[in-house]
Amino acid sequence: MINSNNILDKLSRFPILFLSSILLLCLIDIATLYSVGGGDFSMWASKQLISLLISSTIIIILGISDISHIYKYSYVMYLIGILLLIIADIIGYTAMGAQRWIKIGGMTIQPSEITKPFLIVALARYYNDIDINLIGNIKTISLKPALKIS
Repeated sequence: MINSNNILDKLSRFPILFLSSILLLCLIDIATLYSVGGGDFSMWASKQLISLLISSTIIIILGISDISHIYKYSYVMYLIGILLLIIADIIGYTAMGAQRWIKIGGMTIQPSEITKPFLIVALARYYNDIDINLIGNIKTISLKPALKIS
């Protein structure tokens, strides 16, 4: 069962000033897109608002999550990212001459942007798990992470 006191405690430690500043900039961005769209919210601003709501939800979920779950599934997340890149290459949507977008519903996503944080988390796990004396070894730095993660 989820402990509501634990969740409230984690939420109380969120950097409110920092997140409020980011939210303000996002809202200014949405207002600008609304203005550039000639007062038409559906032209660009609605997509930006949907992206803001989705990303805010993800930030809150990650902020209250137990980091051990992220650690445990880091290689799985990276594998999902790689699969998304392969899907984009096979059936991706071409925009501005590059086939790197996937259409999901009414939105298009760029898998490379999703894969970047997954790669960071997977590499963090990899370097956390190896012996500290092996970190300076060129084989440990270059070849083994690529083989182990891929």
